[in-house]
Amino acid sequence: MRFRRSIIQVISCLAFTTALATLGVSSSTAETNDSSLVDRTTTHKIVFDLTGSKSTQCSLPISQRKGLWVCLSQQPDSVTRTKLAPPDPPPYRDRWCFPGDGAHGTACWTILDDFQGYFEMWTTVGADDDIIGTLNYDIEWTLVGSNFTSKPVAFNATFPVQGLVLEGLLTDACGGQSGSEISGTHGFYTAGDVPANKAAFWEPNGYNSYWGNGACKSQWNQFSFYIPQYPDTNIWLIVKSPVVYSLDGDPLYRFHTAQTNDLPDTPLSGD
Repeated sequence: MRFRRSIIQVISCLAFTTALATLGVSSSTAETNDSSLVDRTTTHKIVFDLTGSKSTQCSLPISQRKGLWVCLSQQPDSVTRTKLAPPDPPPYRDRWCFPGDGAHGTACWTILDDFQGYFEMWTTVGADDDIIGTLNYDIEWTLVGSNFTSKPVAFNATFPVQGLVLEGLLTDACGGQSGSEISGTHGFYTAGDVPANKAAFWEPNGYNSYWGNGACKSQWNQFSFYIPQYPDTNIWLIVKSPVVYSLDGDPLYRFHTAQTNDLPDTPLSGD
């Protein structure tokens, strides 16, 4: 099974230079049949510029930017956080943010304990020298034995979006590896059109996978959507969880750290 474009194919064409990750798309019920997915071939794709390695839009002053752009941003005070975590994160065991560390407005992977972790990221979307609005992505991970759950998988924008799709799959990746997709684990949820300032969630139970046949694994989530003013441009992001490990075949998987050696290859990416 695969994301709408083979996720391994997506990773191979990205040019990020440090360990980063990637995300996706949406529908009203959870599905596992790829044949039911809508063909989202578009006239062009937007560059999701996280590092400046693919384009220079985010390194330029807003007044000098051209076309549609998506860049990392600070958390705005006017948007209610979709996460269960408070604005100042609860006590945690480990955290890694790109770029830098600690401040909101970066893409952050956080490990609370052996069995819980979360991801959060804020971005700003604009066109030329106009800011369209801000996006917030959130995922919380829970481990119970070999069961791996992403709930909530949440998306919130200060502007309306169309065709939001949330996707998930499981890979056998260990730290620093791309890994292979585990057959039968792909799922998706179509949230559809989402009004401004209204949080969208993977309903009702988020994404769940079950597999206990390997030493390590990582769960991937993808967000994808369109902006009404730009219906021919699909914006998507793929996020990979920190790797979870099983000791000596024990079906009880655990998180170690959120550092780059415990993240899969290219843990964050987009287009």
